[in-house]
Amino acid sequence: MLSEETISTLLLLHVVFGATALLFGSVLGTLGTVFAIVDFRSFRKPDELYKHYLRLHLGKITGGYISAFTAFIVINQYITGLTGWLAPGILGGIFITFWTGKVKAGTFMMKKRSPIYPPATARILSCGGTFLTMA
Repeated sequence: MLSEETISTLLLLHVVFGATALLFGSVLGTLGTVFAIVDFRSFRKPDELYKHYLRLHLGKITGGYISAFTAFIVINQYITGLTGWLAPGILGGIFITFWTGKVKAGTFMMKKRSPIYPPATARILSCGGTFLTMA
């Protein structure tokens, strides 16, 4: 049973944004519930979760960005129609596939620098207990 606050919020969204907001909320709510169930199931296998943590984290964090960006585009109608719904997901899916592949292959690391000479922005000098950063 929905509370009075939830019903009034949904009605306000419908009045302000039209049916698009309700459809968008329903789609994201369903996807969020499905992904939460999958995440809870992955906690049963902590060894597998530990092995694949970085790839999972990268996919989920980027997926959250994709959904927020899609919401921004659809609700504000910057790109109308089906393109506004699908374009962020397609471009974000390509990004996720590329970077999770690099993480899986282990080729995403930057070249190692000498520990003696860090980049100028990382040098920190101690001056009487205060720290200054070199630009």
